[in-house]
Amino acid sequence: MTENHGKSFRSVIVVAVVALVFFSGTFFSKNADASTSSATGSVTTSLLGGTLGLVTGEVGGVLSLVNGTLGSVLGTVDGTLKVVPAELGALLPVVNYTLGSTVYSLAHLDNTLLHTVSGTVHTLVPDLVNGVVVPLVGDVGSVAGLVGGVTGDLGSVVNGTLGSLSSATSGATSAVASTANTATHSTSGLIKRAYSANVASRLSSHHLVGYHARMAHHVRL
Repeated sequence: MTENHGKSFRSVIVVAVVALVFFSGTFFSKNADASTSSATGSVTTSLLGGTLGLVTGEVGGVLSLVNGTLGSVLGTVDGTLKVVPAELGALLPVVNYTLGSTVYSLAHLDNTLLHTVSGTVHTLVPDLVNGVVVPLVGDVGSVAGLVGGVTGDLGSVVNGTLGSLSSATSGATSAVASTANTATHSTSGLIKRAYSANVASRLSSHHLVGYHARMAHHVRL
Protein backbone atom coordinates (compact mmCIF):
# COMPACT_ATOMS: atom_id res chain seq x y z
CA MET A 1 0.00 0.00 0.00
CA THR A 2 2.89 2.38 0.77
CA GLU A 3 4.48 1.61 -2.64
CA ASN A 4 1.22 2.53 -4.46
CA HIS A 5 1.06 5.81 -2.61
CA GLY A 6 4.67 6.58 -3.63
CA LYS A 7 3.83 6.00 -7.30
CA SER A 8 0.75 8.23 -7.00
CA PHE A 9 2.82 11.05 -5.51
CA ARG A 10 5.32 10.79 -8.37
CA SER A 11 2.48 10.88 -10.90
CA VAL A 12 1.07 13.99 -9.26
CA ILE A 13 4.45 15.70 -9.43
CA VAL A 14 4.90 14.82 -13.12
CA VAL A 15 1.42 16.07 -14.01
CA ALA A 16 1.97 19.26 -12.06
CA VAL A 17 5.27 19.95 -13.87
CA VAL A 18 3.70 19.32 -17.28
CA ALA A 19 0.77 21.55 -16.43
CA LEU A 20 3.10 24.30 -15.25
CA VAL A 21 5.12 24.09 -18.47
CA PHE A 22 2.00 24.29 -20.62
CA PHE A 23 0.55 27.05 -18.53
CA SER A 24 3.75 29.06 -18.67
CA GLY A 25 4.10 28.60 -22.42
CA THR A 26 0.55 29.67 -22.96
CA PHE A 27 0.76 32.65 -20.66
CA PHE A 28 4.04 34.02 -21.94
CA SER A 29 3.39 33.43 -25.67
CA LYS A 30 2.55 36.82 -27.33
CA ASN A 31 2.35 35.62 -30.96
CA ALA A 32 -0.06 32.72 -30.43
CA ASP A 33 -3.31 32.94 -32.23
CA ALA A 34 -6.73 32.67 -30.66
CA SER A 35 -7.31 29.03 -31.61
CA THR A 36 -4.02 28.00 -30.07
CA SER A 37 -4.84 29.94 -26.89
CA SER A 38 -8.23 28.25 -26.70
CA ALA A 39 -6.72 24.80 -27.16
CA THR A 40 -4.04 25.53 -24.58
CA GLY A 41 -6.66 26.74 -22.12
CA SER A 42 -8.65 23.54 -22.61
CA VAL A 43 -5.58 21.41 -22.05
CA THR A 44 -4.63 23.45 -19.00
CA THR A 45 -8.11 23.09 -17.57
CA SER A 46 -8.05 19.36 -18.17
CA LEU A 47 -4.65 19.06 -16.57
CA LEU A 48 -5.73 21.10 -13.56
CA GLY A 49 -8.84 18.97 -13.20
CA GLY A 50 -6.83 15.77 -13.40
CA THR A 51 -4.33 17.15 -10.92
CA LEU A 52 -7.08 18.08 -8.48
CA GLY A 53 -8.59 14.64 -8.93
CA LEU A 54 -5.28 12.99 -8.23
CA VAL A 55 -4.66 15.21 -5.21
CA THR A 56 -8.11 14.48 -3.88
CA GLY A 57 -7.56 10.78 -4.38
CA GLU A 58 -4.20 10.93 -2.67
CA VAL A 59 -5.67 12.86 0.24
CA GLY A 60 -8.43 10.32 0.49
CA GLY A 61 -5.89 7.51 0.40
CA VAL A 62 -3.83 9.20 3.10
CA LEU A 63 -6.93 9.66 5.22
CA SER A 64 -7.83 6.03 4.69
CA LEU A 65 -4.31 5.04 5.64
CA VAL A 66 -4.48 7.20 8.76
CA ASN A 67 -7.87 5.76 9.67
CA GLY A 68 -6.60 2.24 9.11
CA THR A 69 -3.49 2.91 11.17
CA LEU A 70 -5.53 4.45 13.97
CA GLY A 71 -7.92 1.54 13.82
CA SER A 72 -5.06 -0.90 14.00
CA VAL A 73 -3.52 0.98 16.91
CA LEU A 74 -6.84 1.16 18.71
CA GLY A 75 -7.41 -2.52 18.08
CA THR A 76 -3.96 -3.30 19.42
CA VAL A 77 -4.60 -1.16 22.50
CA ASP A 78 -7.99 -2.75 23.02
CA GLY A 79 -6.53 -6.22 22.60
CA THR A 80 -3.73 -5.32 25.00
CA LEU A 81 -6.24 -4.03 27.53
CA LYS A 82 -8.11 -7.30 27.22
CA VAL A 83 -4.95 -9.37 27.44
CA VAL A 84 -3.45 -7.53 30.44
CA PRO A 85 -6.22 -8.47 32.91
CA ALA A 86 -6.03 -12.03 31.67
CA GLU A 87 -2.28 -12.02 32.09
CA LEU A 88 -2.65 -10.45 35.53
CA GLY A 89 -5.22 -13.05 36.44
CA ALA A 90 -2.87 -15.79 35.35
CA LEU A 91 0.04 -14.07 37.09
CA LEU A 92 -1.66 -13.60 40.46
CA PRO A 93 -1.69 -17.32 41.35
CA VAL A 94 1.97 -17.49 40.42
CA VAL A 95 2.68 -14.46 42.60
CA ASN A 96 0.60 -15.91 45.43
CA TYR A 97 2.36 -19.25 45.15
CA THR A 98 5.75 -17.54 45.01
CA LEU A 99 4.95 -15.40 48.04
CA GLY A 100 3.58 -18.40 49.90
CA SER A 101 6.65 -20.44 49.05
CA THR A 102 8.89 -17.56 50.09
CA VAL A 103 7.06 -17.12 53.40
CA TYR A 104 7.19 -20.87 54.02
CA SER A 105 10.86 -20.94 53.13
CA LEU A 106 11.57 -18.02 55.45
CA ALA A 107 9.59 -19.65 58.27
CA HIS A 108 11.35 -22.95 57.68
CA LEU A 109 14.69 -21.14 57.59
CA ASP A 110 13.80 -19.32 60.81
CA ASN A 111 12.85 -22.62 62.44
CA THR A 112 16.04 -24.22 61.17
CA LEU A 113 18.08 -21.33 62.51
CA LEU A 114 16.35 -21.62 65.87
CA HIS A 115 17.09 -25.34 66.00
CA THR A 116 20.67 -24.66 64.96
CA VAL A 117 21.12 -21.97 67.59
CA SER A 118 19.46 -24.14 70.22
CA GLY A 119 21.63 -27.10 69.32
CA THR A 120 24.71 -24.91 69.35
CA VAL A 121 23.80 -23.55 72.77
CA HIS A 122 23.08 -27.05 74.09
CA THR A 123 26.41 -28.22 72.75
CA LEU A 124 28.39 -25.12 73.63
CA VAL A 125 27.26 -24.79 77.25
CA PRO A 126 28.41 -28.28 78.35
CA ASP A 127 31.63 -27.83 76.38
CA LEU A 128 32.15 -24.46 78.03
CA VAL A 129 31.38 -25.85 81.47
CA ASN A 130 33.43 -29.00 81.06
CA GLY A 131 36.25 -27.46 79.09
CA VAL A 132 36.65 -24.11 80.83
CA VAL A 133 34.72 -23.80 84.07
CA VAL A 134 35.58 -27.18 85.56
CA PRO A 135 39.33 -26.91 84.82
CA LEU A 136 39.26 -23.35 86.09
CA VAL A 137 37.58 -24.46 89.31
CA GLY A 138 40.11 -27.27 89.56
CA ASP A 139 42.95 -24.81 89.08
CA VAL A 140 41.45 -22.54 91.72
CA GLY A 141 41.12 -25.56 94.01
CA SER A 142 44.73 -26.52 93.33
CA VAL A 143 45.88 -22.99 94.09
CA ALA A 144 43.77 -23.01 97.24
CA GLY A 145 45.28 -26.36 98.22
CA LEU A 146 48.77 -25.04 97.54
CA VAL A 147 48.07 -21.94 99.61
CA GLY A 148 46.62 -24.15 102.35
CA GLY A 149 49.70 -26.34 102.28
CA VAL A 150 52.01 -23.34 102.52
CA THR A 151 49.87 -21.95 105.32
CA GLY A 152 49.97 -25.32 107.09
CA ASP A 153 53.74 -25.47 106.74
CA LEU A 154 54.07 -21.95 108.10
CA GLY A 155 51.68 -22.86 110.92
CA SER A 156 53.72 -25.94 111.73
CA VAL A 157 56.93 -23.93 111.78
CA VAL A 158 55.39 -21.20 113.91
CA ASN A 159 53.70 -23.67 116.22
CA GLY A 160 56.88 -25.73 116.53
CA THR A 161 58.93 -22.63 117.24
CA LEU A 162 56.41 -21.37 119.76
CA GLY A 163 56.24 -24.86 121.30
CA SER A 164 60.00 -25.01 121.58
CA LEU A 165 60.12 -21.56 123.13
CA SER A 166 57.29 -22.52 125.47
CA SER A 167 59.05 -25.76 126.42
CA ALA A 168 62.31 -23.94 127.03
CA THR A 169 60.56 -21.29 129.08
CA SER A 170 58.67 -23.96 131.00
CA GLY A 171 61.91 -25.87 131.64
CA ALA A 172 63.64 -22.75 132.85
CA THR A 173 60.67 -21.92 135.06
CA SER A 174 60.64 -25.48 136.41
CA ALA A 175 64.37 -25.31 137.14
CA VAL A 176 63.97 -21.99 138.92
CA ALA A 177 61.00 -23.36 140.84
CA SER A 178 62.93 -26.53 141.73
CA THR A 179 65.90 -24.49 142.92
CA ALA A 180 63.61 -22.26 144.95
CA ASN A 181 61.86 -25.31 146.36
CA THR A 182 65.19 -26.90 147.30
CA ALA A 183 66.30 -23.70 148.97
CA THR A 184 62.98 -23.50 150.78
CA HIS A 185 63.34 -27.09 151.99
CA SER A 186 66.88 -26.44 153.12
CA THR A 187 65.82 -23.32 154.97
CA SER A 188 62.90 -25.17 156.45
CA GLY A 189 65.20 -27.97 157.60
CA LEU A 190 67.55 -25.50 159.21
CA ILE A 191 64.64 -23.79 160.93
CA LYS A 192 63.30 -27.13 162.09
CA ARG A 193 66.67 -28.23 163.41
CA ALA A 194 67.16 -24.93 165.21
CA TYR A 195 63.70 -25.20 166.68
CA SER A 196 64.36 -28.79 167.76
CA ALA A 197 67.62 -27.75 169.42
CA ASN A 198 65.84 -24.93 171.22
CA VAL A 199 63.14 -27.29 172.40
CA ALA A 200 65.71 -29.81 173.54
CA SER A 201 67.57 -27.13 175.37
CA ARG A 202 64.41 -26.05 177.10
CA LEU A 203 63.53 -29.58 177.98
CA SER A 204 66.99 -30.17 179.40
CA SER A 205 66.69 -27.06 181.52
CA HIS A 206 63.26 -28.14 182.66
CA HIS A 207 64.51 -31.60 183.55
CA LEU A 208 67.41 -30.13 185.47
CA VAL A 209 65.13 -27.81 187.38
CA GLY A 210 62.86 -30.71 188.21
CA TYR A 211 65.76 -32.85 189.21
CA HIS A 212 67.15 -30.23 191.56
CA ALA A 213 63.70 -29.68 193.03
CA ARG A 214 63.26 -33.35 193.64
CA MET A 215 66.71 -33.60 195.14
CA ALA A 216 66.02 -30.67 197.46
CA HIS A 217 62.81 -32.27 198.49
CA HIS A 218 64.56 -35.47 199.29
CA VAL A 219 67.19 -33.58 201.22
CA ARG A 220 64.59 -31.87 203.30
CA LEU A 221 63.12 -35.13 204.15
